Amino acid sequence: MKKLITFALLGGILFTSCIDENGLRWQEQRVLGLWKFTRVNFSERWSFQRENRLEDFESLRLNLEPDFTLVVSDQERGTESIGTWDLSTTTVSTEDGAASVDVLHLAWVDPATSEIATIVLNDLSTTRNRMWAVDDRDLGYYRFRLERVE
Repeated sequence: MKKLITFALLGGILFTSCIDENGLRWQEQRVLGLWKFTRVNFSERWSFQRENRLEDFESLRLNLEPDFTLVVSDQERGTESIGTWDLSTTTVSTEDGAASVDVLHLAWVDPATSEIATIVLNDLSTTRNRMWAVDDRDLGYYRFRLERVE
């Protein structure tokens, strides 16, 4: 009985030590902070040609806060918008079985048009200072690279 209590206590300590005080998973903690777009390429479906579309995103700064608030600053227009972000993990079927894929959902109200703007960053890969992802749109694919702003 003592071993069971000791094991349960140790397991509880290990389980709670993996969760941050604000309840964020480690994947969510990695995306927190201020980000800017450094590369944006667009390619139409079934095309090998890529167009540089960085100028459409270059002035945007994305600030992902721990309470899942997204602050989007447009440096060119001098505007700021509030929205939300969410990081989810989905399982996709592959030839080798199944794989987990992180997807970052960003949504905010564009002050210029008063419409909801969204970016869905699929196949998200994050390091300490960079993010890479793909956004699958109707006409083709956007490939993004973002860097953390210090």
